[in-house]
Amino acid sequence: MVIAKKSPVEGFHSWIGVLVEPSKPIESDGKLPNYHLEVDHVFGYNEKEVYYLNEKEIIYSTGSVGVIQSIETRSQKYLLGHTNDVTSLALNKEKTLAATGQVGAEVLVIVWDLKTLTAKTTIKVGKYQGIASLSFSPDSSKLVGVCTDVHKTLFIWDLKKDGKDPLTSQFSFPIEHVHFNQDKNHLVIYGEKNISFLNVSKDAQNPNSLPQVNKKTGLMGSLSKQPSIQSVLSINQDFTVFGTADGRLLLFNGVNIVKELHVPSPTTKPSPIKALVKYQNDSAFIVVSDNKVLLYQLGKDIAVDDVKATEIYQIESPTPIIPISFDINGDNLVLGTTSSDIYMVDLKDQKSQQFLSRAHDDEVVSCWALGTADNTFVTGSTDKSVQVWSVSQKKQLLELQYKSAVTCVTASNSKGSPSQLLAIGLQDGTLIFYDLTTNKEIQQVNVDTVALRLVRFSPCDKYLSVCLTNGNIQNYLVEPNNIGLRLQSTCKGSSAHIAFLDYSADSKTLQTNSGAYEILYWDVQSGDQIKSASQVKDYVWFTWTCLLGYYVKGIWSKGQDGSDINCLSRSSNTTPQLLATGDDSNNVNLFKFPASHDHSQKKVYSGYHASHVLSCTFSQDSKYLISCGGDKSIFIWKVIQD
Repeated sequence: MVIAKKSPVEGFHSWIGVLVEPSKPIESDGKLPNYHLEVDHVFGYNEKEVYYLNEKEIIYSTGSVGVIQSIETRSQKYLLGHTNDVTSLALNKEKTLAATGQVGAEVLVIVWDLKTLTAKTTIKVGKYQGIASLSFSPDSSKLVGVCTDVHKTLFIWDLKKDGKDPLTSQFSFPIEHVHFNQDKNHLVIYGEKNISFLNVSKDAQNPNSLPQVNKKTGLMGSLSKQPSIQSVLSINQDFTVFGTADGRLLLFNGVNIVKELHVPSPTTKPSPIKALVKYQNDSAFIVVSDNKVLLYQLGKDIAVDDVKATEIYQIESPTPIIPISFDINGDNLVLGTTSSDIYMVDLKDQKSQQFLSRAHDDEVVSCWALGTADNTFVTGSTDKSVQVWSVSQKKQLLELQYKSAVTCVTASNSKGSPSQLLAIGLQDGTLIFYDLTTNKEIQQVNVDTVALRLVRFSPCDKYLSVCLTNGNIQNYLVEPNNIGLRLQSTCKGSSAHIAFLDYSADSKTLQTNSGAYEILYWDVQSGDQIKSASQVKDYVWFTWTCLLGYYVKGIWSKGQDGSDINCLSRSSNTTPQLLATGDDSNNVNLFKFPASHDHSQKKVYSGYHASHVLSCTFSQDSKYLISCGGDKSIFIWKVIQD
């Protein structure tokens, strides 16, 4: 048995000392690979703002990236420059500028020129936790942002001065959003049980004085229940509509409420009104609630006349859609939801509904390339779903829902079977055996009562290895004609769960890494441990996903421990072969394979993922790399030779 015991950071690399060098090791120079990565597409949505940029494109954010996507072709362009999760997006009135804000130890706001896709102004805000909301003034001369720090600090940046010397103000009550009203000196802030109207002005008695922010509290009148405000829409200079978390519309004249409307709901718990947008004229606006698009028409005398509500569209969905943001372009409505989906509908055509983007709604913990010619791949998520994606079509092909969170997923290699098979491990210990060719579940096996850690098919697709939390590996024989699974052997002896596993090219042997940093080898048919590393030192491994081993020891930098790198994948059809890793610093890294040279050089791709990169896989033809992780985003990278 070859054991690399868990130790402090300075001792982590001691596992290298127990490795056995192959008889004729593949040469490694430790230099940068002669390939690089470029983002080809990203699946994901930060569940923040989504807008029409024009009639052909929409704009939204995912991870650390702003995304401009073609409605027709699904091709994308990117706003790159953030270092953490993008939490707010705003457009100016002419839609020539965008502003994005992020979270992090050092908060950034970037103003983008949407014609050139370049940063026009980068504002280093400082240590304010993050940006909750951004808004351009009507004339685009100013940008306002409110932070998530304890003081709810508000900044008003003069863009003519590149954001330098901003006007600031702080508040003692919760603020979730800020919005410029009808001119550059009037704003509204709102959040939990508060609405405030702000006016920016100088002292009339002292023309040389600095501008000050003056606040007037919105007066709720006789409302029996203080609302949590979710959205705002300026009707004109005097009237403003607010949407609440409990499905109400509040109409204000100045700082005073003049109307309270309850949005119709078939349930006892109305949907929150997270977005409002004008439609057809300046006194009509749209609300989306309980899958219904409702048109509200204000009377000529807004304060007095009745408000008419008409249902104009029914969104088809098996579950209630809760919109976070939507925008209108003519009769077309684009809608971002709490389930990380983006819809588009033509309000004049009930059959026009389509997805512009689909995504997981929680951490994407596992991805694996399918053995198909069109570079499809599969992902599993803690949102209890498995999804199959097409690289070429840039869309989701299939979604499977389960009763428990998905912890791991893999696919057969289609070499020993005409079918494409999936193996899916769940948090509750269930193993799902699924035939993608027929779209039918073959078998469920209750392997354990706690999470399955890893699943992997052998190269010949004859075996399926399932890694349990207790450290055991169950090797199943795939029955002829894929009629089910039968337990072949059990590997016992690991002191911790198996985190990584690879089959030998002949499907007879396993190499594994455990959570205790053990490097172990096993005979598949018997389940016996192979205790001599020299016996397997020259074996050819069909895949290489293990983080510890002779040919990958160079991926580790000085000071790193075993928790710093989360995943690894080796390409199969590049010259030389490549290694990709995903790490806890939100980076995707590209190395030459082998990376047996100490501290091998790498190309680092940061500013894309906004959380830990948990899984990565090269496509079957090695022309693409897929990465996914804690930010719910799935990045498809094109592998390009320099």
